[in-house]
Amino acid sequence: MSSEVQRAIHDPQRLAAVHATGLLDTPPEEAFDRLARLARTVLGTPLAFVTLVDDERSYWKSCIGVPAGGPRQNTVEESFCQYVVGSGEALVARDAATHPVTKDNPSIELMGVAAWAGMPLRAPGGQVLGSFCVVDTEPREWTDEQISSLAALSEAAAGEIALRSALRSTSEAARTLRQVLLPPKVPSVKGLDVAAGHIAALDGFGVLGDFYDVFEAAPDRWVIAIGDVRGHGPEAAETAASVRWSIRALAREMSDPVAVMERVNDLLHARDDEDAPHVTALLATFAHDGTQGTEGLDVDVVCSGHPPPLLWREDGGMTHMAAAGRPLGLFEDAGLSAHTVTLDPGDSLVLVTDGAMEARDVAGEQLGEHGLKWALAAMTTAPVASSVVLQVLGAVRRHQHGMLRDDVAALVVGVPRG
Repeated sequence: MSSEVQRAIHDPQRLAAVHATGLLDTPPEEAFDRLARLARTVLGTPLAFVTLVDDERSYWKSCIGVPAGGPRQNTVEESFCQYVVGSGEALVARDAATHPVTKDNPSIELMGVAAWAGMPLRAPGGQVLGSFCVVDTEPREWTDEQISSLAALSEAAAGEIALRSALRSTSEAARTLRQVLLPPKVPSVKGLDVAAGHIAALDGFGVLGDFYDVFEAAPDRWVIAIGDVRGHGPEAAETAASVRWSIRALAREMSDPVAVMERVNDLLHARDDEDAPHVTALLATFAHDGTQGTEGLDVDVVCSGHPPPLLWREDGGMTHMAAAGRPLGLFEDAGLSAHTVTLDPGDSLVLVTDGAMEARDVAGEQLGEHGLKWALAAMTTAPVASSVVLQVLGAVRRHQHGMLRDDVAALVVGVPRG
């Protein structure tokens, strides 16, 4: 082991962060195993690990593909994770036996490691706790898309750790949820008008399960996701984070939105816990190269038990698209299908979570589809995406007199005029 790696392994702040997770020597947990199973599926490897490295060993919090009942750790000297901890960066080895960093590692013989790819698993403070890695027993090439998916899953595992730490303090939990379940900033999509917003229940102290995301899954291929986990508390938040990051990873490998949602349903339905939360979600994908054509923007929408999107036409007409599909995780077959809608210049697609449609006033009356349409029709300015989001969230607040009982998220995609 090099002196650089030794210094990093024995760094007091790093070791303190590892022990602060409370995960060393704990049994397998579905939250981490689900991410490792997804990594094995997406990258097509026999083995996947989520590890924490202290000063003596690499402890395998998740080890998918390793026979049950076997060891759940190896020594630091035998681990490939040592190199990730030492450098603080990803390590990708096509052939471990010839890679200059890994060629002398004893696990090449002891565990049959032929190819290895690992990402740093970081604590909220940035310390490298260990790695999120996959192993193949044959040399292989790793594609850029696969490495990008592995990085996303590593971030999801780190988010899971951060969430657990933050849940020790309610106010801190609310801040961490925004980091884990919601992107820090909605990316700019050239030629389109995109905005999103979220308000938390219980004056911002509720631990619930709304999420949304906007990202470019491949060049000129964009993905929008929004969803809500039924139930409250840490388990709902953990499930929401897992679904969000699973969609990110799968959408990079699959261009078909139905296939992405079916795979997420498979992952959720495979759980043994019958009481685990289920998820309503909506996934929208579209091809967009930054130019705006007169033919409009075609958006493919898959809805799984989620409030259908509202199509707001330039002439003021509003229609809710037909919904199809069951909530994710409830049934082996979610009954999903894709519907295509064309947004012409001046049109907007408005997505909300259940908390908006089901918001009740003191008399118990829901805001519902009618109330949402009425609030938008009352806008006196042009439907800029950010103003539409504020109008939706404001309508929910007013309907419940400021006392939100459920999280609310709204996301708007518009095609500007001209």
